[in-house]
Amino acid sequence: MYHPRRASLLLLPFASALLSRDAAAAPTALDVDVHYTHACATTSCGDALCWGDNGFGQATSRIIPRGQLTPPPRYTSITTGLLHTCSIMSSRVVACWGDNSSGQRTPPPQFATASLNPGYSPAEIDAGWFHTCATTGYGSIACWGDNSSGQSSPPAAPFDDDYVWVDVSAGAWHSCGLMVDGRIACWGADDDDQSFGHAIIDEAWLLPNEEFVDVEVGDQHSCALTDHGHIYCWGSNDDGQLYDAQNDFDWAEVVPGFYRATTIEFDRLVVGAVGTCGFAGAQSVCWGAPFDTGAPYLPPAGSPSDAAYVANFGCKIDGAGGLSCWGYGPSAPSLGSSCGLTLTRPRLGG
Repeated sequence: MYHPRRASLLLLPFASALLSRDAAAAPTALDVDVHYTHACATTSCGDALCWGDNGFGQATSRIIPRGQLTPPPRYTSITTGLLHTCSIMSSRVVACWGDNSSGQRTPPPQFATASLNPGYSPAEIDAGWFHTCATTGYGSIACWGDNSSGQSSPPAAPFDDDYVWVDVSAGAWHSCGLMVDGRIACWGADDDDQSFGHAIIDEAWLLPNEEFVDVEVGDQHSCALTDHGHIYCWGSNDDGQLYDAQNDFDWAEVVPGFYRATTIEFDRLVVGAVGTCGFAGAQSVCWGAPFDTGAPYLPPAGSPSDAAYVANFGCKIDGAGGLSCWGYGPSAPSLGSSCGLTLTRPRLGG
């Protein structure tokens, strides 16, 4: 077993040599997510920076203590719910903060304690309004929090099948997951067909020459991206989030209620509350609300390494790790000029 105190005692004579100011490049953003009133991002320093409304503690930043000989776990990926925030840490545990009125920030035991087997550790995580879902490296899935519409009850595989989950997305009252073989399943509310009747969406019959590689859900609609760069959407279209009749896209209804935008080969999909965006390199095309009103809601030009938006604002990370936001929402914080005191390898010999 590793003993931090014992290690610090052994290294004490070299402490002054091991601690130095980081002369490397400025911190960069790694992952970003936004919800209605707050946003969060993880950084190369291992911090979780949050900003916006903090009425329930959901926008409290988590800063890694500087200058420790045995650094604490770092925040790697992050997700924001309506009033809570969750992050996967380098210690392979899920940490959550903010509102817990529905148990949305209390992960099950397998995610709350580091596992010796990485396969049982959290791999992907996403927060909805009052619930959270995560997958493991072995392809299992779990959700916790509000389950009033079944949004925290992923389907169990039938006896003659095997569900191996690689991605999950949580919305207002429903959730969707992507399996390793490209199939998609949704659970929870289905009043607008956002869960596609709880049927398994299989690309084998829907699009035999393509495979789903990403799934994202909004408040009452869902979308998926394929390896050919096509975006398919289903659910409510009250705000044009599935398709826009005024747009010059070549919209196709593949099966009833299932729409495809075919004019551009996208490489990234971002779904907001009642809107949808596809990114193709530095170009972005968005439909639904509030994008039908144009600027300042449309994403700025540039190819993001990560992006997220909700109803009236969004944030993105550019290729250099810079963090910026647009629309009407809380401004992104500064990432700082350095990570402070860091560990460096002592020079041996003269």
